[in-house]
Amino acid sequence: MGMRSGLRILLAEDEPVLSEALERGLSARGHRVEARASGAEARELLKRRRFDVAILDIQLPHLRGPDIVKGLARGAIPRVVFLTGYPVDAAWREAWKGKAIILGKPLGLASIVRAVEEPAPAERGH
Repeated sequence: MGMRSGLRILLAEDEPVLSEALERGLSARGHRVEARASGAEARELLKRRRFDVAILDIQLPHLRGPDIVKGLARGAIPRVVFLTGYPVDAAWREAWKGKAIILGKPLGLASIVRAVEEPAPAERGH
């Protein structure tokens, strides 16, 4: 399975410049992006629509990124990508291992594109 395009992406990021850049860049690659600036808005949207990927800032107003997806049925969102500008401890990384991709800020569009489009190890047959 190669690179994926035409994905439905939920983007929850409260930094307007980063949010707009990611939304533009991913849309230009053929993805359908719905952006929200708060965790509560993102969670509400998840209740109404299906997404292939959720890109969630860990520290969001009203509801943290991990809390947005906590309690959802396994597989409800096939791929979760967390963004953070803060150090993440090993225990937290281990808790999300295999369930989410964690990317540190600052980051470029190429990092997000890889996280969103490249097949996961299980999809590559590893």
